[in-house]
Amino acid sequence: MRRKPGLRLIYSEGKPIEHEGDFSLVLCFSRKWCVHNFFVFFNKLRMPIDNCHLIIYDNTDDEQLKKMLIERIMIYKDIFRSLSYWKSYRRPNVVSALDEIWKGQVDITKSKLPVIYQMHLDIVDIIPTQRFIIMEDDTLVPKYAVEKLLKTLDKYPRCGVACAIETGRGTNINRPTRLGVHIIKRQGNRIIERLSLPPNLKGKILVDGCGWYCTASYRDLWKKSLLDMKKYFKDIPRFGMDNLHTNNIKQMGYDIIADFSLWCKHMDLDCGKILFWDKSKAVPMLDVWLPEYKTYAQGVVIKWTRTLERKLIRKVK
Repeated sequence: MRRKPGLRLIYSEGKPIEHEGDFSLVLCFSRKWCVHNFFVFFNKLRMPIDNCHLIIYDNTDDEQLKKMLIERIMIYKDIFRSLSYWKSYRRPNVVSALDEIWKGQVDITKSKLPVIYQMHLDIVDIIPTQRFIIMEDDTLVPKYAVEKLLKTLDKYPRCGVACAIETGRGTNINRPTRLGVHIIKRQGNRIIERLSLPPNLKGKILVDGCGWYCTASYRDLWKKSLLDMKKYFKDIPRFGMDNLHTNNIKQMGYDIIADFSLWCKHMDLDCGKILFWDKSKAVPMLDVWLPEYKTYAQGVVIKWTRTLERKLIRKVK
């Protein structure tokens, strides 16, 4: 029997009270096949454990995933400042392949994204600290990610979001993909252009939007930039809810800083085989809104030039 949708606290250890220097680390799960590889990399992370509130967020009604995660997290008992495991028991809408192709680029209500949106609203209510880092289950993070992202938040007063670098993914490992950091143009609530940056950049770069895959921010700021998004779901492309959300933070006057020293691997599953997407697969790509067709031209590979670099790339000093 399936349980009714709704957030439930499954396990907790320690008191989630914020002390000076504390931060929260939120691990978001929705797929069983990600669990093993994710924790292999997670166990190599360098971080101030005594200041870390570890939160596992399971965005499914899958009881097998629940069992797997509880087995994994029990080894962290008494290690972190606090440890909690939350389960949402929500299910995304099921859409047909035709919906995916013809409607999904615009109408995100016919996808899993409203469930992911609700997940982020949940997260900001269960995080006990202002500073936090979020990591998605299909992302394999470098061991210095936590230390470097927190340092970026602390060093730059106008930094609202600090992110690592990750590529897109897919089921064909031979196809090129994009990076998850972008230069964005908007008209109101609609993204009209999204340019993904080239992979050979160095240092810390100011961008207009990024994915949620391995990202640091502040709880209240994250929540404020989420609250009104549901009102304009119809304007959000399926590929761009995370980009639009982080761009909201930029439009509030904060910087989004992408750290090109932190390269993640992105996983996907094809016929039971796990594929790993990394820097070698990435090329700069452009997405453009076509108002006459009410859809996007997506994944247009572009030639990166020095002129583009001088015009678009802004390094953090």
